Amino acid sequence: MPYNADTMPNAVFQDLTIILDQIKVWSVNRHADINTSISGLSAQVTALQTLTASNDLDLDTVQEVVDFIKTTRASLDTILVNDLTTGGTSKALTAEQGKVLKGLIDDANTAASALTVRVATLESKVATLESEQSLMQQESTNLQTKVNELATANAVRFPQS
Repeated sequence: MPYNADTMPNAVFQDLTIILDQIKVWSVNRHADINTSISGLSAQVTALQTLTASNDLDLDTVQEVVDFIKTTRASLDTILVNDLTTGGTSKALTAEQGKVLKGLIDDANTAASALTVRVATLESKVATLESEQSLMQQESTNLQTKVNELATANAVRFPQS
């Protein structure tokens, strides 16, 4: 806006007033944005404080928790065994080795069941053979009795002098 000497102070004052009003609006909007950001950050800080709160004074910082996890992991690596040949009373099998053992036990149970069936079959055959043997012994005794009877009858018929 062109200014002249008579209107300049009023025009400048009006322009400054407009600028100040715009600065006030901008400041109010900016203040609201800043308050919203601060509230969001405050909620995040509270959430982090809740996550990291601990009644264990030895594990009251995130770094102490990380260090503890690393130490525990290293300890587990020394006490966990992932094979069936490493021994020791201070060692524990991993879940994978537990599954391997379960498989071996299941296989052994299957084999034992098959052997039980085989034994029952063999016992049945032995019982059949024993029964047949008993019948054969009875037949043998009957035949011997018949032979003796025939020998006696022959001795009576054909006496030996």
